Amino acid sequence: MTTISFYFDPISPYAYLAASQLDAIATETSCSIEPIPILLAAVLNQLGQKGPAEIEIKRRYTMLDVLRWADTYQLPLVGPPTHPFNPLLPLRVLTAIGDPRARWSATKRLLEAAWGEGRDLTVAAVLVGALHERGLDGEAYLQQAQDPVIKSELRQNTETAMGCGVFGVPTCRVGEVIFWGNDRLSFLNAHLLGTLPAVDEGRLQSLISRPASAMR
Repeated sequence: MTTISFYFDPISPYAYLAASQLDAIATETSCSIEPIPILLAAVLNQLGQKGPAEIEIKRRYTMLDVLRWADTYQLPLVGPPTHPFNPLLPLRVLTAIGDPRARWSATKRLLEAAWGEGRDLTVAAVLVGALHERGLDGEAYLQQAQDPVIKSELRQNTETAMGCGVFGVPTCRVGEVIFWGNDRLSFLNAHLLGTLPAVDEGRLQSLISRPASAMR
């Protein structure tokens, strides 16, 4: 069975939007979903970038865009009480959930709690309560999240993701092919169905290899 690797960080509203659509895509294309938590801040630091919510001129437009997508998907959109927030605790808790199906259920629930309901994922009791609502042992996963092994696994997931070409979240990867952003899900679906037109590699390389005439 083909697997969709879903790289995400709950700090991203687009992760919430994309996660809401993936089950339908997986069902239509007979795929499984492997949710992989990564720390977006580490990716951005490595690339020398800031997130859109950290840039005032982008912040308003980003949230406007998110509201439009939420309305399109008919999803509730409240947003967490602070943003950006520190996502390390929920990322580590999700990393501690080893079973991919349980982790996917927990991932969707935490994204819903933060972005659909306005709950604070930096509060341990919120995480535990949300996981309990999916029949998961939140206390046990919270305790495991403090284990240095889990912390190391999250770091390794982030580094491995970047090694696969991931530069932002959400990103879906199928084999060697990646699709970044909620708005590329139609390309993902077409790729899985075998209907996505192939890009001429020569044209792509021509564009990539052109020299820069201005640097900043």
